[in-house]
Amino acid sequence: MPTTKNSKTKKNEPKGQNVELFEGDRIISLTSDEGETVEFFEIACVDYEGEFYSLLQPVKAMEGIADDEVVIFKLEEDEENEDTDLFLPVGDEGILEKVFEEYMRKIADEESEE
Repeated sequence: MPTTKNSKTKKNEPKGQNVELFEGDRIISLTSDEGETVEFFEIACVDYEGEFYSLLQPVKAMEGIADDEVVIFKLEEDEENEDTDLFLPVGDEGILEKVFEEYMRKIADEESEE
């Protein structure tokens, strides 16, 4: 599985400064517990309250996910293989909203700079 490593950012950074946007075809392959592999474009990484979250869009259309939607996973280092990150589902709607808000703020900042 491809890995991503992200440098830690400071907790007191201004809003929107804790988001890294990825351009191009940065593809992540995720394998489910059932062994099914699905490819996603990694579009951003957000540092929210000291935790990293990856925003992904499926490479191929997936049932239940619209073309303009993202899936958000929490990133954790795999203790068994330090070169691999674990992508964990996020069940807390409040965290999902805050992470997505940070991402949208960064997008708005990028657009206003153009």
